[in-house]
Amino acid sequence: MIGERTKRSWRLSVAILEWVKHASMQFGKRGRLILPIWLFLNIPAIRSSAELSRTNFPPFVAIATVSMERFNPFSTNAILETGGKVLFSYTSNGLWQMEFASEVSRHSGIPIPGTTGTLVNCRRIPDGTRYITIFPSNQAPVSASGSNTMPFATAESIPFPPSEKIELFLPWLSLCPEPELPLIDAKKMKRVFTGKLMNRPENEGDYSLLYSLPDDVFLSKLDITNNGIQFQSDGSIVPRPKPYDQGYREFEYSLLESTNINGLSFPSSAILRLFAPTPSGKSRDETYPVVVARLKVLQIDIGNQNNTFTNVPSQLLVLDSRPAGLQDGVTVNYIITNDQWTGVTNRRMQQLATFFKHQRKAPGSGNSGTRLVALGILIFFIVAPPVAILIRRRLNNKTK
Repeated sequence: MIGERTKRSWRLSVAILEWVKHASMQFGKRGRLILPIWLFLNIPAIRSSAELSRTNFPPFVAIATVSMERFNPFSTNAILETGGKVLFSYTSNGLWQMEFASEVSRHSGIPIPGTTGTLVNCRRIPDGTRYITIFPSNQAPVSASGSNTMPFATAESIPFPPSEKIELFLPWLSLCPEPELPLIDAKKMKRVFTGKLMNRPENEGDYSLLYSLPDDVFLSKLDITNNGIQFQSDGSIVPRPKPYDQGYREFEYSLLESTNINGLSFPSSAILRLFAPTPSGKSRDETYPVVVARLKVLQIDIGNQNNTFTNVPSQLLVLDSRPAGLQDGVTVNYIITNDQWTGVTNRRMQQLATFFKHQRKAPGSGNSGTRLVALGILIFFIVAPPVAILIRRRLNNKTK
């Protein structure tokens, strides 16, 4: 990944180029004569815009709406529509948290039952990100016996929400100051933003990005190309048919509007488009939008005053894929209290990870096998202490 010194130099170069572009638009043909003087006079502003980053950006809370439409190549009508409200919080130590509340969910224009009112809470944690789905009380999952199941959290070793969760990924991409993008170098970056594929060497694509002026901390533009391959659900790789095997545009993010609050520029609307090859396309430029997602900011409060996230359950079963070396589909499972997380170098975490690294995913079992193992371990630790005390008491009685 790009080092911090290289990133700062690159950001300063981008800031200078953006200011030059701004000056050219402002002065027109006279810019060639005026530009050197103008740049000299604005050096402090250019440097400050390049140095302002997520580590010193003030805390804030934003409320926004997010909508997403999914299409197939044979119709201009969306086959899936979802939408809702997002509460996004950014703290002074560079951490973020957000909550998406589902309000609309339709398939081919027909409402999908059981989705309205569902909350997804996501935040940055040590060595990754965690997200929790909170169901309305009348929609909470139940076990075969009819009782409510323990709520669970999923943790991944990525510093951003999984890209398949567009309702979380787009707000993070838009509202997080200097988002932690998986850049490889000045030309290449990881193109699939999901945990299990992040470290695959094939997961890369060409990119171009710009930050918005004048603060240079929020993304203005990010384009990523597909390098001519497709990842299957099992992780295998399939080459794209010609002419798409030579690569094509796949990802396009654009900041549409900004707003100024207390002298700082914040995003107010943005759009994300994901593209796929058109069937029987003759040119790699022939693509269609698979996903079109839009964000509209309704309110921004600097100072983090209106942080009103829904309380997450006090106890959660964790499905943790942050530790390295786990088999595909296997997670480290345990219980946490009050949403308190440790890093993967924590001693207890390392002990649990060592145990689960020997577990293998049963064919067709999903995560059920590892969940049963986790429940077995939890039951053992709950039952073992009183059983040990009982045996000890009986042994003491026999010796008297």
